[in-house]
Amino acid sequence: MTSKARDRVAVARCWLGVVAVISGCTSTINAGDSYAPGGDSTTSGVSTVGAGGSAAADASSDGSTGSSSSTSTTAGGGTAAGGSATAGGEGALGEFTRLTRAEYQATVVQALGVSADVNLLPEDGRVGRFTSNVEVTPDPVHPYLLAAEELAALAVPDSLPACDPEEPARCFEETYAGALATLFRRDLAEADITALTGVIDAVVRGGGSADDATRAMLAAALLSPDFLYRASPSAGDRAPNDDANIARRLAERLSFALWDAPPDSELDQSLRESDALAETLVAEAARITRDARAVPVLARFFGQWLDVDTDLRLEDPDFESSADYLELLAFVEDALESGVPVQDFVGGKQGFAHRDNLELYDLGEGEGSGDVVSVSFEDDSSRRGLLGHELLAGSTRHPDVSRREIFRGLLVRRSLLCDEIPAPDPELVALAGEVEDRTQDARCRNCHLRLDPIGRAFADLDPDNEAPVPEPEVISHDELEGSYPSAGALLEAVADSRAFAECFSRQWLGFFLEQPLSAVDEAWVATLADRVHAGASLGDLVEHTVAELHERSLSLVPWCEGS
Repeated sequence: MTSKARDRVAVARCWLGVVAVISGCTSTINAGDSYAPGGDSTTSGVSTVGAGGSAAADASSDGSTGSSSSTSTTAGGGTAAGGSATAGGEGALGEFTRLTRAEYQATVVQALGVSADVNLLPEDGRVGRFTSNVEVTPDPVHPYLLAAEELAALAVPDSLPACDPEEPARCFEETYAGALATLFRRDLAEADITALTGVIDAVVRGGGSADDATRAMLAAALLSPDFLYRASPSAGDRAPNDDANIARRLAERLSFALWDAPPDSELDQSLRESDALAETLVAEAARITRDARAVPVLARFFGQWLDVDTDLRLEDPDFESSADYLELLAFVEDALESGVPVQDFVGGKQGFAHRDNLELYDLGEGEGSGDVVSVSFEDDSSRRGLLGHELLAGSTRHPDVSRREIFRGLLVRRSLLCDEIPAPDPELVALAGEVEDRTQDARCRNCHLRLDPIGRAFADLDPDNEAPVPEPEVISHDELEGSYPSAGALLEAVADSRAFAECFSRQWLGFFLEQPLSAVDEAWVATLADRVHAGASLGDLVEHTVAELHERSLSLVPWCEGS
């Protein structure tokens, strides 16, 4: 390549970086337009920046763009990744959310048929316990530029052809338009096509080859905020085809929440053909929940809800095939297929055990021919529901036997009942060896009276336990106060309680909406809790969540308008 060509490619690379960084709000985001950060009311995010449009030219010194009423300067930063809570004033979604590694990977595979090295990308963030990039600060362009260039080189020309420099528009239309529509999760606008084919033309005019030019174009698309960010419904969706645009974006929310992947062709087709979008969304929610792709994602929800971060565990390549993880997957798969009540996640007597764990669980052979078999637990068993599965029991098996009851008490009070248990004073922790009885020492008793008498009842989860297991006692709880004959009886009482119904509903909405638990709408929690308390399944909650979110999204407060 000539020096001039190299300069052109360098300029293209610089432009690609700008695409990923510019993310201000210029006005409302109108129906049918790009919902990429940086897009204005007439053009997509790619063309606005790539063509030297208003998003770049009008950037003010503080990083904002366009209207002075804008409340966000960077996608991925500030409140809810550049957005704010807007759905009817309560229970809303952030405006833009950067794709997680899993979502990035699935979208690239679905659109381009090649696999990305997601280790090049920044690590995923967390909102509370749950994996989400809604609150992450802006990330450097460089990792995304490297990933985009690597993917473009991998795809062109082995998987996708290089475009003839003489006919870039024709090549784009025939080969790339469909793939990039999948990448962006929307139909391409004319401005998209003009901007991206313009990259091909610019590189070729600078002396680059057809491969160089096509890879630069594809890298531009892979750096577009239309790909890198998910969008929630915005005020501009209300005109002219408001419900169709809101439904499209809620479908994207649903698909990424339950599959870590963009909407499939069936979901997209159903929405395009529907004349009753609310009903179609609910029906598709039921289908997506029953699909096998939902199992590992909802297993992550269960794990993170109960303080086991399966995303971190899966960084160990052996974990995916481990007995403990396979048990969790089997439990979730059965829960989705059979529609068991949410209450059974805590108090159910039917469970799953890997054959390697049957002796640990003190069980017989179980039912089934695979490695993971169906098992039944006695009424008084501490292994009822999910807490007794070895993945969770093992996570609280502290090397210091005396501390296990603390972590198990915390799991019940925080994860199942959403009680606020403050973290201990570090200086007091350092003096823990001086405390003979945490439930009696004045410095510790207020918290440990709420934890230890519960946690001790789960000592039989440990193969090294030889001491008698005491009856559990719940202290300082309005609904569950009292003693119980066994851990199993306590779990059943917790599962049937209003406190659990509200706590699970809050955890579920925090996961699905990517919100801190403290920000979840109380009225929505109460409505879902009524269903949980009445015996609803997780599938029922998914359908209700989608229907309610659709209804709330029809009354959005514009985040780029107003004061």
